[in-house]
Amino acid sequence: MAARLFVAASAAALVFALAIGSSPSSVSAHEHRTVAENFEFVVGWNAEPAIGGQPNAVFLGITLFEGGVPEITEENEDQDFGGVPVEGASETLKVTVSTGGGAASIELPLEPAFGEVGAYETSPIIPAPGDYAFVFTGTLPDGTEVNETFESGPDTFDTVDDPAELEFPAPTGAGSDTSASESEDDDSDSDTAMIVAIVAIILAIVSAGVSIFAVARNRQA
Repeated sequence: MAARLFVAASAAALVFALAIGSSPSSVSAHEHRTVAENFEFVVGWNAEPAIGGQPNAVFLGITLFEGGVPEITEENEDQDFGGVPVEGASETLKVTVSTGGGAASIELPLEPAFGEVGAYETSPIIPAPGDYAFVFTGTLPDGTEVNETFESGPDTFDTVDDPAELEFPAPTGAGSDTSASESEDDDSDSDTAMIVAIVAIILAIVSAGVSIFAVARNRQA
């Protein structure tokens, strides 16, 4: 119970942070990818964990490494590799957000994220639970062409969670349905017991009648 309360509280805090424009880079569940050798794209939801029915947005961070994007490990993750945040990409890049294997999609423009150079985000959307794909197309400010698809998953960015799995306490309707189901089960058990009792009484009456008839025949003989 305590764990569910903690998860729900954490999700609410992240949604609130999005609403007041907090820095999206504080969220770690993003995919890091090298694009055109010298650019690192960092992609994910602005608020993660992503909860269905809650406001969210697509996040994109772009950094230029003149000597090529370095391989970052646990041992060197605190090292300064001299990357330069890329500005102006919102004027030449766009993102298509799709779900359901592409059954539903929407094209969204990008805009600079407040207070963070080289970071971009879309206008808020309210995603439904499920997996999503973000397709970035266009060019970077230096003319580099971009056509990159990022898909949600355990090693990339968050699949959107079903809020029903995090709700506590359970909705009143759900409790009522459970009570109704239990009541129906009790009624069914009562009906079965009554039928068994009636059958037992009938059998007892028939048995008594057979016994009386047998005694009468023996006396006549």
